[in-house]
Amino acid sequence: MLAQTTLKKEKLEKRVRRLEQKLAKDPLADPAVDLSPTPQLLDYVVLGASEASRAFTKLLTSLMKESKWDLDAAANSIEPNVNYVGKMDKKFAFESYVNHRMLNGFESENFFVSSGLSTVIDPEKNSKECFKEFQELRSADAWHVVTSNPQSNFSKYCLKRFMDVVHPKMEESFFGNTDHRKQVLSSIHPKSQFYQSFLKLAKAMWILHRLAFSFEPNARIFQVQRNVEFSPSYMESVSRSGEADCEISGVTCKVGFTVMPGFRVEKTIIKCQVYVVSSSKEAEHS
Repeated sequence: MLAQTTLKKEKLEKRVRRLEQKLAKDPLADPAVDLSPTPQLLDYVVLGASEASRAFTKLLTSLMKESKWDLDAAANSIEPNVNYVGKMDKKFAFESYVNHRMLNGFESENFFVSSGLSTVIDPEKNSKECFKEFQELRSADAWHVVTSNPQSNFSKYCLKRFMDVVHPKMEESFFGNTDHRKQVLSSIHPKSQFYQSFLKLAKAMWILHRLAFSFEPNARIFQVQRNVEFSPSYMESVSRSGEADCEISGVTCKVGFTVMPGFRVEKTIIKCQVYVVSSSKEAEHS
């Protein structure tokens, strides 16, 4: 039994490494020097965070398949009763799951990982510090950052969000144990390839947050509720098949769920990414 568990763990670790090689490019490690926060830079960083989420979600669902999960049931538990248009569209539910947990508490100046009133006491100073951290972390190696400064807010954020995203049953089904969780509970960052993959996602979300808080006033996050009519002025559909289905049916497109939140900064709106369904099909589930 022990030998089987070890073999399974080694097999899954190799799979993680193969997938990591395919998804190795870090969209946020841009050598360009940005001297100040701009809406255009925020748009670029939001795109990078979305790509990082998509990459980690792909890894997560691959491990679920390897571990014989019922992906249909899992997707339905995240976003119930959605009439998906495309055969592969359930992947957006898992992406929504990851984004929701990684971005929960975004309105706090440090994701609620520690107490702080810097934005209230000295908002100008806090904005400059956030942008400085964004610049420093953007091209840095996440593993080096969390291990060299384990008491930093970023390090605490990584530990907390790993617990939020990878629950015990999920980890046990992947690796036959909960070793990652045990280490994280002891404030230790695991050395596994799987955790390294997670750190790339965590870094992308953290620097998005740091950049958002570099503006005065801060950039604001928003998402769209289910059944709201689709509006291209502040929403972007993640699936062309959903929009095409509405066009063919001649009915209104409605939001099935938010995949990636949008952001408002100054006079700029960075569109919220949503999964759309036709109003007629959504009515069948109501």
